[in-house]
Amino acid sequence: MKFYYGMEQAKKVFSATDGAEEILFILATDKFFEESPTFFKKLRADFKKKDIFIRDIITQEASVSISEKTKETMGVHYDFRLFPKKYEDMPISIRIHNDTVALITFDDEVLCTVMTNKALAKTFRIIFETMWVASEKR
Repeated sequence: MKFYYGMEQAKKVFSATDGAEEILFILATDKFFEESPTFFKKLRADFKKKDIFIRDIITQEASVSISEKTKETMGVHYDFRLFPKKYEDMPISIRIHNDTVALITFDDEVLCTVMTNKALAKTFRIIFETMWVASEKR
């Protein structure tokens, strides 16, 4: 388990691909996107160039416009769904790829906890897929 502090470290966590074919995100805030639009524009292009498929589950009020922009940029390499409204207050974002799970909070300070473990990643994938089925398609 590794811990990273600050926005620049969070960017490194978000950028890591390690040969992934798919990256899953459960996103709870637009704060990171709003503070670093140029970074995310480049990140989207990098993911598309590397032929990485991205799926997001996002809060209904937070990330819809950003996800629609991402869909325009990445096309078939991107899809997203919306949380049911009753789960709008999730305080962290989660990123899953290969055998790695990252938990990221953007509250008072940016903190990333990165865990690389096959069983943890499999469990978080199951949680993601369960949420995906329960989430609203836009």
